Amino acid sequence: MQAKRKPYPFKVSYYGNNLINPGVRVGSEQRVFTIHKHRFNKRKNLSTKMVQKQFYLNGNAGMFIDPNSHWALTTNLGLHFRHLSPMGHQFILGADPLGFYKSFLPKTYALDDGEIRRKMMAGNMYYAPGFSIGYGKFKEFNKNTGWFTQLNVHFLQDYNTGYAMPLIMIEFGWQWKSLKMKKRE
Repeated sequence: MQAKRKPYPFKVSYYGNNLINPGVRVGSEQRVFTIHKHRFNKRKNLSTKMVQKQFYLNGNAGMFIDPNSHWALTTNLGLHFRHLSPMGHQFILGADPLGFYKSFLPKTYALDDGEIRRKMMAGNMYYAPGFSIGYGKFKEFNKNTGWFTQLNVHFLQDYNTGYAMPLIMIEFGWQWKSLKMKKRE
């Protein structure tokens, strides 16, 4: 007999820097806990609406391309808060303290022992903590799917400097709960 696990919410989104530089981002989330709050109809003395407040771990991996200068890979892991209204509207706040950003430069050359050689995989690595704020809506007929949009701000910190360079990313995406994992015996 196999026990079923809860499906993991999965999301795919457009992930662009300043709406000009295209990219893609995929991610998943694991709910930590949920608070259910019932709103009562005082006239009928019935619970008519339920508001959910969810805290969840959010993990993402993405990439984007700046055609004139570089392309980059990003990963983030953090704790997010989602407020779900009875109509399916969601408001999202998140903090991503564990972030990584790796940029790749196109053609880069280096002087090696008096010879000019092409340098492979040139670019920088950054610690990239960040935060996000967003809004979305789950479909009314199917609460397992919905759209969202988020504004993500990352602070890129090089390993040997004390300053942080802000990076603003805009995300439009779709989320669903279709990855059902079965537990093996």
